Amino acid sequence: MRILNRVGGIELASAYKCIKAISKKKLAIIAQFRQQYVDGAKERGIEESVAVNLFELIEKFAGYGFNKSHSTAYGLIAYQTAYLKAHYPVEFMAALLSCGMESSDRITEHVEDARRQGIEVLPPDVNRSDVEFSVVPEGVTFGLGAVKGLGLSAMHALVKEREENGPFKDIFDVTERVDPGHLNRSAMEILIKCGALDSFGPTRAQHAAVVDRAVQAAANKARDAAAGQASLFGGDDDAEDAPEVAASFPDVPDWTRAVTLAHEKEVFGFYLTSHPLTEAGDVITKFATATTLELGEAEDGVEVTVGGMVGAIKKARTKKPSRNGNTDYVMFDFEDAGGCVRCIMWPEEFARQGDLVQTEAVLYLKGKVDRRGREPNLIVNRLMTPDDAVKEHTRQLAVKFQKGLHADAELARVREILGRYPGETDVVVLIDTGSAEALTGTENGSGETADVRTRYRLSTPGHLRVSCGPGLRRELIEVMGEQHLHFWSPPVRRRTGSPSLN
Repeated sequence: MRILNRVGGIELASAYKCIKAISKKKLAIIAQFRQQYVDGAKERGIEESVAVNLFELIEKFAGYGFNKSHSTAYGLIAYQTAYLKAHYPVEFMAALLSCGMESSDRITEHVEDARRQGIEVLPPDVNRSDVEFSVVPEGVTFGLGAVKGLGLSAMHALVKEREENGPFKDIFDVTERVDPGHLNRSAMEILIKCGALDSFGPTRAQHAAVVDRAVQAAANKARDAAAGQASLFGGDDDAEDAPEVAASFPDVPDWTRAVTLAHEKEVFGFYLTSHPLTEAGDVITKFATATTLELGEAEDGVEVTVGGMVGAIKKARTKKPSRNGNTDYVMFDFEDAGGCVRCIMWPEEFARQGDLVQTEAVLYLKGKVDRRGREPNLIVNRLMTPDDAVKEHTRQLAVKFQKGLHADAELARVREILGRYPGETDVVVLIDTGSAEALTGTENGSGETADVRTRYRLSTPGHLRVSCGPGLRRELIEVMGEQHLHFWSPPVRRRTGSPSLN
């Protein structure tokens, strides 16, 4: 500001507006001040080239610059933060997670960061967790206050009761010892869904089956206490003398993994203990050219293929129909193991493949990056199931016949199977004449190897090209064994980093 004032003759108030315009990249305002500055500099006897060069330096700095006092404080905090993260990583991550408890997105980011450092973030536990994230020998235990739907006052009451009177014994002990005004039925259901009662032993399904009984028993006890009702013999009996009817649990099947993970997503805002995509393995990443995290560095208009799972879905209609008269379109979240991206499927594409857009559907999607908003979106032009992706990308199927393991019957059976799945993928037959004994080095009676190993590679005729879907794979595995099949696809070029996304 002082340079603009003294060199270019711009008043300090206007110089401030110029600097703000530079920081906001408002080109029209910058151009006005630039000419005013250059004219003022020439009036003061400064060469135009010198003035212009100085202004360009100002533009570069003001795009992201700070006062020295601000930079000094920033540098000091950065140093302290790096020191703590390097020397006290578990404590640092617990504190960082506690600072972001109000945002599930920030918690997700920090949990992933902790795992990359080898720090385990444990599910909440009513007998170990605090209101905020805390350090335990195994790593960091999830803060009860960060679970969606659990009020901070209720969790403070629960932790206080545990610290003053010892660990809880079971779900009935929890409901009886914590004021029902704090811990109602809804809160207990959330504690069950997030796994906070798992350490008691019964399954989550069993806890869910008795939650009404536990809450009602606690309410009755609280009501009797408020009314001053004592036991028949004076109310001095020990707790262990009371009948253990309340602690019985029905024999019900536990929740499936899918249901358990869905409940975790509901109460955490993300998957904590696992992810539905984990079970898919590389099936959903093999043909992806980018991850949702890498989209943050992608340039506008870049075409990518992303593998993941459909999240929240919102359907809407355009004011004007498409060229084929379609008006319905859909917006949905698409998440992989690293993050989430917002996707838009316009009417033409939605009419063609909209039936695939289902909550928790595991898919590959192809689309273009749209950077007009604060966060990148994807304009989807195609969806593929993992099976469709395998069919499209597999370029060759190799079937290996081994002497001593396969005979004419297997050869004929494979020929029949291949004929029932016509497609575009080439088939190669490998014949290995080495016997099982020769492959393992077994010797015959004369002390020599039992056989000499020879391999043949045969290309099949064009009419035996196949479509490599799950049906073909399953039938061939039944006949040949998985180790004698190879579905080859060319490596996918990964789009990582901003420059290579062009």
